[in-house]
Amino acid sequence: MMRRSRTGDRLRRGLVASGTALFLLVAPMATVSGASASTGIQHATTFLGTPTVGPLFPPGSSTHICTASVVTSSSGSLIVTAAHCLLGTGIGWTFAPGYHDGVSPHGVWTVIGAYVDPTWEMGTSSSADLAVLRVARQKVHGVEKTLQQVVGSNNVGDAPSIGTKVSIAAYGFGSNDRPKTCTTKVKKSDGALAFDCTPYPGGTSGAPWLVTGKGHATLVGTISGLHQGGCTPWRSYSVTFGPWVKAVVAAADAGLKPETLPKPPGDGC
Repeated sequence: MMRRSRTGDRLRRGLVASGTALFLLVAPMATVSGASASTGIQHATTFLGTPTVGPLFPPGSSTHICTASVVTSSSGSLIVTAAHCLLGTGIGWTFAPGYHDGVSPHGVWTVIGAYVDPTWEMGTSSSADLAVLRVARQKVHGVEKTLQQVVGSNNVGDAPSIGTKVSIAAYGFGSNDRPKTCTTKVKKSDGALAFDCTPYPGGTSGAPWLVTGKGHATLVGTISGLHQGGCTPWRSYSVTFGPWVKAVVAAADAGLKPETLPKPPGDGC
């Protein structure tokens, strides 16, 4: 599971969390081949993070394996990631917005439910590789707060046009590290929306594609979909956003019965 590379060992390790129906296989961080490096692809840079984006940690683990971002909702408690990151209920996973260097400046928020499109729940279609997670409220300086009240949020939009500039903040598989970011243009590759920037290795699945505007940002994609987001660290894919994404967000926002996510298929790399 999670995005993999064609280089190196395909499966680096497994993470198992009892009581959550979780089993994850994580790929190594890949290197760029000579062929891809010669094409002049942009390089991502590390930075200290942004409040609405953070890594996801399996229950009881100090190693993060995927990336998620906060989306605007009436409940103020929703984050979006790739569906292939999870197996089971998702309960007990944690989200650390703005995480860097082992520090969680905005607290650690616990997942209490997962929601996906029916086509993922019943058939794990790569076109529906997106999950909305609901997190519990927590007390901040003695006052109960929602995640959105603490860090803000990104609006949920529709799929971007080819050539749209997007910014992607993401965390590679690891711990005590910093995220990376890149601003680049959306393209089409193998019939899917894509961007070229390196390196976006294992762990960056679920990272948001954000279009920035006047004082706000809009989520228009995530690293997900085709090949679970990509077979190489230099080309990343997204599912195509549309009304179905907003429907999943609405179900999570309404607090409907959470779902149990099935085992994802192979990435096809």
